[in-house]
Amino acid sequence: MYTRSGKIDYIRERVEKELTYKMQQNTYMEPNSEVQAKDENSCTDDNTFDLPQEKNRSGITISSLALDLADLSFTSAGLNDLYKTCTLTTVPLAGRTITQPRVEESTHMIAAVAPQTTIPPMPQVIVQNVVATVDLDNKSLDLKKIAISAKNSDYNPKRFSGLIMRIRDPRTTALIFKTGKLVCLGAKSCQDAETATKKYAKIIKKLGFEVRFKNFKVQNIVGSCSLNFAVNLYKLSFAHAKFCTLDEETFPGLIYRLEKPKVVLLIFANGKVVITGAKNVSALNEALAKMYSAIWKFKTQSR
Repeated sequence: MYTRSGKIDYIRERVEKELTYKMQQNTYMEPNSEVQAKDENSCTDDNTFDLPQEKNRSGITISSLALDLADLSFTSAGLNDLYKTCTLTTVPLAGRTITQPRVEESTHMIAAVAPQTTIPPMPQVIVQNVVATVDLDNKSLDLKKIAISAKNSDYNPKRFSGLIMRIRDPRTTALIFKTGKLVCLGAKSCQDAETATKKYAKIIKKLGFEVRFKNFKVQNIVGSCSLNFAVNLYKLSFAHAKFCTLDEETFPGLIYRLEKPKVVLLIFANGKVVITGAKNVSALNEALAKMYSAIWKFKTQSR
């Protein structure tokens, strides 16, 4: 009894012998439509495939080969592919040319199983929050008076030592401290953050306090994007263990600390990425561009 691989080798050997005999008779066997029609007609109802009877010069008969297609999961088209994989090479011998078969791999079979290697375009990072600070140059602000006089203000020293003030355009929130420090949150760009801090300083100045706009600085920019593919966080954390932290009991995402640019990426299994710690917008795109191909290697099927 032949094994599965043994039967295939046996078929391949018979095909090569048949091609050799045909070439010695100065005929070229091509898997054209007529041959394919003949091969399809040679398939019987009991799922067997018969090779034709041929006799070579030594009188040896190439016997009919019955192949159990049900056992090997083979079809006539599959055997035709076997004929197609046999290409011909010529070898000069004593003034004449003898054509011999040479078996090569079928290129269309390789292409069928080739994995997808094309990386899709990198998504654009969207700025979600800009945190900026400014010094109002006044060490004795009366936060209680400001809270009473200004609209959209909240001051509760038992819960938080700073005053919370909000404006609508640009839509931001300010944390104002009696030392004159102001923190602006919620802006969508650095320009909006600077515009908002100037408006807060103007409101406080209208209430009778001596303030000046000094040392404006962007402290943190937060951006996010969707990769449009799921990520295997366990494999990613194992491959980049030096820079990663993954503990799903405390946080559902992977924390990746990039050294240059110095930012932190929060990568989630569904493909969402949050980038924080950047000082400018270009650092967000630079960080994602540096990590995008590395994350792509660990993509998985969508959950």
